[in-house]
Amino acid sequence: MKIPLKAKVTCKDGEYGSVKELLVDPVKEKVTHIVISNKHSGVEYILPIVLLDYTSDSIVSIDKTASEINKYPKFIIHDFITVPTADVNFSFWSSDPSLPHSYTMFPYVIHDGKPVIEVSKEAIPNGEFKLKRGMAIKDNTGKNVGKIDELIVDPERDHITHIVLRTGHLFGKKDVVVPNINITSFSSESITLSLNVDEIKDLPEVLIKRAWKD
Repeated sequence: MKIPLKAKVTCKDGEYGSVKELLVDPVKEKVTHIVISNKHSGVEYILPIVLLDYTSDSIVSIDKTASEINKYPKFIIHDFITVPTADVNFSFWSSDPSLPHSYTMFPYVIHDGKPVIEVSKEAIPNGEFKLKRGMAIKDNTGKNVGKIDELIVDPERDHITHIVLRTGHLFGKKDVVVPNINITSFSSESITLSLNVDEIKDLPEVLIKRAWKD
């Protein structure tokens, strides 16, 4: 089973959106969740990998309606935090700290002096990493050798079996398939392999048809 990153996502109602990222347990080398984006709202949701009904080189199908998908946890969580100030006596909303007073707000209410800002974070389960299309792949010396294009996953165990290096990396116009046994570590920015540049170059090529343009 291929899980093409950036591919179109369909559901029972038709086209839903696209694949954004995959969440992986790095110890078990197992894909646990898929992150998809609603094409209408732009909101990203986390769905268990078991909900995937069908995958191809360009499409991921989920056996749920759009309204059912929208009930799953959001990947990007928005929150509000209080901004600390040097002197809360003059930290009123829209006030000038150099003035000996604060502005009042209609209807004659003084701001509490604790302005807030909106922040967002990704809801990644503890102990897991996200994988996304374009993430760097490094050889055993730490040299960048390509980028993640998609994953090949065992559908029975949800284990990663291979990683496909993105077309246009340093080996020219071909996609190289890397077995999972050659993955030594995951990080938030890249994947590291046990192979060197020459060994990666000799890995088998795979032909992939894509329905999108970079």
